[in-house]
Amino acid sequence: MKRKVLLIVTVLILLTVAYFIASKNAEEEHHFDIRDRFAIETVAKAELATGLGFAPDGRLFYSELISGRIVTLRGNQIEIFAQVPNHFVPTVEKGEAGLLALALDPDFTSNGYVYVYYSSGGTSKVARYTDKNGRGTNFTIIFDGIPQGKIHNGGDLEFGADGKLYVSTGDATEIEVELGSNNPAQNISSFGGKILRMNKDGSLPTDNPFPNSYTYVYGLRNVFKFAIHPSGKIYAADQGIKCCDEVNIISAGQNYGWPFEMGINPRSQYTQPIYDWNAEERIVPAGMVFYTDNAYPKEYKDNLFMGTWRTREIYRFILEEDTVKGVEAFAIGDLKLNKSIITGLHAGYVHKDSDPREGILDLVVGPDGLLYFSDVNGIYRLVWEGETIKKN
Repeated sequence: MKRKVLLIVTVLILLTVAYFIASKNAEEEHHFDIRDRFAIETVAKAELATGLGFAPDGRLFYSELISGRIVTLRGNQIEIFAQVPNHFVPTVEKGEAGLLALALDPDFTSNGYVYVYYSSGGTSKVARYTDKNGRGTNFTIIFDGIPQGKIHNGGDLEFGADGKLYVSTGDATEIEVELGSNNPAQNISSFGGKILRMNKDGSLPTDNPFPNSYTYVYGLRNVFKFAIHPSGKIYAADQGIKCCDEVNIISAGQNYGWPFEMGINPRSQYTQPIYDWNAEERIVPAGMVFYTDNAYPKEYKDNLFMGTWRTREIYRFILEEDTVKGVEAFAIGDLKLNKSIITGLHAGYVHKDSDPREGILDLVVGPDGLLYFSDVNGIYRLVWEGETIKKN
């Protein structure tokens, strides 16, 4: 009898393991050098450009982590749009606080609003400028009280298809408390470890999933960037601990499990990611954007592109009905550029924890239909050099 029970238990364990393995990422990653398909062109020198956004008039807006500058680029002309006041300058290794993200209002043409996410005075905040003749005016803090931490201090801003402003936040904890039950990611009342949802003026929407709460979803660790699919669906990359960086589809009111778990777990009670990396070396997801233009082959349209900080790659996710059907990773490596458009404002500052081989920070699609990305030293764009471009 004991042998029979042991046999049954063994079979169940093996079936569970097999199910778990089969439920992990079914699609193998295919790795390439970026130059197999694209030429990289320098657009501007910039210092840790954490947020990129194009205005309807063609200007590229970008924010810089350390300097606190918001800068605009039109053609070869660079101008300082604004200097965020009293923003926190990281002075310690691996410090993540500073000027972290930028977003332009969907009605920018009529209202000129530019939003930033930054750390100052012990909290992270959302502030708004008004563009007036190319300068940021009427600086207004519209939301405050997000926990600020030395690490786990990621944050991004995106406008949803519903016109609401979505804000990602890290849990802002140190290693001593991040795995405990007191982690703010599981506390609906805390702004840490969440994606928050608010009106354009920072006020509380009446239709959020939790009563009298800005929390849209919870149980996240450190979402530096997220992206909005053309359908309005939100995709977010969460940075893992030791393993298990992940990509999630964000659905109102859901709990994504941090700090109790990360990575795909078919037996979990928490909302599961659609993709994860279970490896010794974390990739550290950063910029994300959906490609919706026609300057690249048609099979690239509506694909999700994501940059990585640690491994310096740009991932391409082929999606079908909320499922990852294919993955390509393009290694940027050391930049050997075949064309330099402008030089820009770079002042030669190098963050002491930065490696020139690391640091993809953000991605955006330009009005020319090309993907733009930023790293520790500049902003670049990817020009297709593969097969003949196929237009739709």
